[in-house]
Amino acid sequence: MAELKVINNPKNRTILIKENYEFSAMVLRTILSEKGHNSKTIRNLEGFEGIKLSENSILFYDLDLNSLEDNNLLKKIRKKYPQLEIVMINYVGQKIDKLFLNNQYNINKIIQRPFSRREIFASMNN
Repeated sequence: MAELKVINNPKNRTILIKENYEFSAMVLRTILSEKGHNSKTIRNLEGFEGIKLSENSILFYDLDLNSLEDNNLLKKIRKKYPQLEIVMINYVGQKIDKLFLNNQYNINKIIQRPFSRREIFASMNN
């Protein structure tokens, strides 16, 4: 099962990571930790309870469009946290319908694996 990870940084920004591959999650956490971010694991939507999302909170989401579980979790997150900024994670060369993502999930930013530090931090700038 995919996990959500919560990262609290010095500026009180909550950064969440939902990544289907633990190695990719580790790489992303490592890159973020270079800027002083720490992580905590959340396994499901209930894991959001007690977490204070700020205006500038962000979710990096590895969305498998073929996974009903992934789609349902993202819909629940979007419904419960409509203002949460979501950045989709995908592989280089993966065909993505950006209009669909925006209409269905209000996602308008995408970063690609393998991760680029510049791309990750650029996606975090509002």
